[in-house]
Amino acid sequence: MNKKIIGFYRGCDFVTMASTISAIIGMIFAINNHIITAVSCLILSGICDAFDGVLARRRENTKDQTTYGEELDSLSDVMAFGVLPVIITVCDCGNKLWFYPVFVFYVLCGLIRLAYFNMLAQKNDTDKSCFIGIPITAITIIYPIFYIAFRLTGVPFSEYIMLGMLFITGILYVVRIKVKKPDSIAKTVLAVLGVFIIIAFTIWKYVK
Repeated sequence: MNKKIIGFYRGCDFVTMASTISAIIGMIFAINNHIITAVSCLILSGICDAFDGVLARRRENTKDQTTYGEELDSLSDVMAFGVLPVIITVCDCGNKLWFYPVFVFYVLCGLIRLAYFNMLAQKNDTDKSCFIGIPITAITIIYPIFYIAFRLTGVPFSEYIMLGMLFITGILYVVRIKVKKPDSIAKTVLAVLGVFIIIAFTIWKYVK
């Protein structure tokens, strides 16, 4: 443990913090109406999150380091996969008062999920083979798909579709359905696909 400053600074922790940084930058881009770039930041946060745990398991860690990494990851997840999608949707789809309950519901579902499974992890009572409910990181796949299919293509009333997507996704965070956890190959494939989408977004933004 570093005696001069608090915290741990392993490679996996820096990857987790990279996810947080991407989320913060994504919020700034969304507020400044650079929605495509903000969605790219969401994807990038998901890629970072997919591999911080992999890096952590490749080395021996003390109990304190493990607990710290888990807490850091959860706090980062709240920002990247809870708050960022809501900020993007507010900035892209409008700031209508009756949208607020859905935004609050979505973030609270993500928060409840993370707190609940942190509790189970401390009791060492988690299923290593599957998720109960979809993981909060699933929004990094769901959101770009809906954004490309509806908002980017200009489908009428697409803002309501995006709102419904957030509401249903929030429900799926907390319902007791089993979802098989992806293996390393699946994570790599999704990460590569995410990189291609970011590149495609960048080309579309600056070449159109």
